[in-house]
Amino acid sequence: MVSLHGSLLEIDEDEEEEDAEGNKHKKGPRLGSPREAGEGHREISWIWMQEGALGDGSNKDLNHAIKLEWLRSRARAHRWQEECLLLTEEKRRILKTFAYEAERWDQRQSGWQGLGLDYAEGVQAYARRQADMYCRLTLKFQIHWDLPPEQVLEDNESESEAEGEGEVRQLEGKVE
Repeated sequence: MVSLHGSLLEIDEDEEEEDAEGNKHKKGPRLGSPREAGEGHREISWIWMQEGALGDGSNKDLNHAIKLEWLRSRARAHRWQEECLLLTEEKRRILKTFAYEAERWDQRQSGWQGLGLDYAEGVQAYARRQADMYCRLTLKFQIHWDLPPEQVLEDNESESEAEGEGEVRQLEGKVE
């Protein structure tokens, strides 16, 4: 790939890095590594923490830089508040949609006119299964959204491990 300035840009996804024991690993995020989401925490630059960093307040450029940093921080805080509001509304809408879909599938259990008995049983079973799925999704989302994010990540990891163990047991049963 060539940049606008004509220089060659390459992305080497197969690069490897060596750890302390000399083992080679591919660069990038690893499975099981903690997930980071956004800017949950920002640290103040070391320069602002130094004694006398702000001087006596007479430096016009320094005051301007401080005002800019304050405005940027304020804008970040406002964006974060807006994101929280949007996320809350999205959660509400998702739960409402799941409840609507569950009700819709409940109504479909009765089938329709002219449907034979053999097909009616299948339609009823499928509709019941779909309604149950949406009810379980609603419950699972409510539980996860009431937990802190770290707990949700731990629960998802343990669920995926349990699913993997179940698949292995199923495969072992088929082999024997």
